[in-house]
Order: sequence, then C-alpha cells, then structure tokens
Amino acid sequence: MCQGKMPPSVRERYMKMKVQPEHPENIDALIENFDRALSHPDGNDLERLRKIIVR
Repeated sequence: MCQGKMPPSVRERYMKMKVQPEHPENIDALIENFDRALSHPDGNDLERLRKIIVR
C-alpha cells in the first residue's frame, strides 16, 4: 500500500466501516496503515530519495 499521508476523513470512514456488522476483514490493517502513514515522508524516506537522485 502507499505509505503517504491521507486526509483524516479516510480514517473516519474506516472507523465507521469497522462498527458495521459486515466490515472488511482487513479493516484493522487499513487503520494501522493510516496511522503509520502520518509520519511520512520522514527522514528515512527523504534519505532514500536523495540516494536515488544522487547516484
């Protein structure tokens, strides 16, 4: 999955889906991915990009 930032409305939509009786099996993974994406791009992302560009 893309690890870029997403708008807060995406997480809100996931949380609404989670309370439904028939929610996607991977809803917790989607929420976790959203939370991990909040810090991106981070220093590691930028360093990897710098290494690709400077070759």
